Amino acid sequence: TELEELVHSLEELNGVTIDTKRLNKAIALYNKNRRLLQEVSAFRSDYPHLIPVLDYYLLRRAGNVISVQEHNRLLKAILSLAPQVQREPEDKIRVVLSGSFCEQPPLGLLQTIENAGCYIIDDDLQLGLTWIQGDIPDDTDDPLGALVDSYLNQSALSSAVYDRDHLKGEKFAQYVTENRVDGVIFCAPSFCDPALLDRPQLEQAMDRQHIRHFSFQYHENLGQFHVIKEQAGTFADMIKLWE
Repeated sequence: TELEELVHSLEELNGVTIDTKRLNKAIALYNKNRRLLQEVSAFRSDYPHLIPVLDYYLLRRAGNVISVQEHNRLLKAILSLAPQVQREPEDKIRVVLSGSFCEQPPLGLLQTIENAGCYIIDDDLQLGLTWIQGDIPDDTDDPLGALVDSYLNQSALSSAVYDRDHLKGEKFAQYVTENRVDGVIFCAPSFCDPALLDRPQLEQAMDRQHIRHFSFQYHENLGQFHVIKEQAGTFADMIKLWE
């Protein structure tokens, strides 16, 4: 019902009729967008030194403000050009950033973590871009139904959604182990209750699997990163020296 009301409002706003053909075409475009985002993510996981964290972050964030067609062209260009970059890997650990979905962190914070010795190979900073896991059917007579079914059954695990049938901590630990991650940084905005309430469960799962982790909080107007730099640097040195 919500989607039907949205369609009606968009039709009035744009003076067009949103029919089944248009919806299926749009679904196909966004299916392609998510696949390209996953390809870029997989490439950067293997070669994080070729796409700096700020470039990677802004590349994805652009998808929220430009057309999906333009974003797809940009992602294809990156996949073609990134392998040609001549840059040697540095002695840095591989980390995942978790808990930041409530608001976006300052760009300086991401740069600080990377400069402190951590390649951020994955994060949940812009989870909405890949919220649906896998493709949505784009050739049905009921595209709105396909959207609803995918939302209910193919959504990413998130602190914003209560789901008693999936153990988030165990799923997260499995992902970390399979992707050769050295450690996890729990990075949540201050007063973001969903992320902070989920953190103990996730930390306990990390402990059970002997995965190193540390945590801090931030706010979007944060301008001083000295303490975070020391924490991230110490974390990276500890893993490089003792693990």
